[in-house]
Amino acid sequence: MKKPHIFITYTNTGSGHKTPALAIAESIDNLYPGKYTVTVSDFFNDAGLEEFDSFICRAWNWMLKHPYICRLQISISQMLFLIAHRYLPIFHHRIWRTSMAYINSIQPDIVFTTHFFCQTIAIDAKKKYKLPYQIITLNPDTFETFPQWDRRGDLLLVNSSIAERKARLLGHRLNRILRVPQALRNDFNQQHFNRKDLQKKYGLRPNILTLFMSDGGQGIGSMEPCIQKLMESNLKLNIIAVCGRNNNLYQNLLQLQNSNPNIQLLVFSYIDFVAELMHASDIYIGKGGPASVIEALKTELPVIITYAVNTAEINTQKFFRRRGLVWACRKPKKLVKLIEFLQRDPTHLEKVKKRIKNSDFFDNGSDLIANIIIQAVHDPGFIKNMSQRELPFSSQNHSY
Repeated sequence: MKKPHIFITYTNTGSGHKTPALAIAESIDNLYPGKYTVTVSDFFNDAGLEEFDSFICRAWNWMLKHPYICRLQISISQMLFLIAHRYLPIFHHRIWRTSMAYINSIQPDIVFTTHFFCQTIAIDAKKKYKLPYQIITLNPDTFETFPQWDRRGDLLLVNSSIAERKARLLGHRLNRILRVPQALRNDFNQQHFNRKDLQKKYGLRPNILTLFMSDGGQGIGSMEPCIQKLMESNLKLNIIAVCGRNNNLYQNLLQLQNSNPNIQLLVFSYIDFVAELMHASDIYIGKGGPASVIEALKTELPVIITYAVNTAEINTQKFFRRRGLVWACRKPKKLVKLIEFLQRDPTHLEKVKKRIKNSDFFDNGSDLIANIIIQAVHDPGFIKNMSQRELPFSSQNHSY
């Protein structure tokens, strides 16, 4: 008997779209080993559209370097929200047609996606080729819903009342929106690691404040000037720097490694063992991407946000700052002073860690989302008949 085919798609524009897709695929495999064919697709590359994938990644990188332009672009798309989801068919017609043909060639039983381009393509392919699958979409921006999300999807998953409210303002029907906890990979669960063992594994000096620093998957932010200022200080630190796909940043930080004998600087490029490094650390410092911040808080790390690009990241900062779980520190000199303050009086860090531990914000939604997908595969009417009250993490009791 043919196994049901679950098609999970994302794009490589940062890790915020990729990470939840992998987390949910991992949950399906763990919960239902061998029962389903799960294809996790880096969509445009797998569709043979490498040039377009490179184009959107370059465009996103440019936006990361110019946050005010990024916010302006979002404002314009909000004014054009009725047609914002039609960007691909209007401006990249060939890409749109080729992508629809790619989905038709796969013939999935259900499509799950974390990117609005993939969502619109799946919706249009379903209509054009009369395909029977349902389309479940996860909006990975915890505290934002952008206008590019297509209102015609079968189900839009969001992580907060803020994102739910914004989706409704953009015209998404209430019975097609469901709130669920953030989708995280299993290796972010605290019990999987021993901090002392990890510090020994990576050669980190014990009993010294360890900073985990990252500017997301693309490695674009303010990490380099921040590390430069820290290396010029008299602080005694371990610093773990994860540079993502930014090779220039990686090379520049390697040159700083031996510039201060009081600071041990470990430099990594794009890696898949971020959870291990976070569990070996005391503080997360970096860009305020929702996924990165929540992963850090899930591992009980206080967070210092040094860079925020768009409203999704600004809203993330505001939400957790109001609850005393993160600091915002844009200037490298102020970051050095903040670290000096936290080293001088560790009770402040302990208070924040206690708040994080006592908060109920950080349930992992991966298994729940996996079960929603599986239920929808076997029962085409499940999504249509579903209400928030039927789920353990519903709009009524979810914490965000």
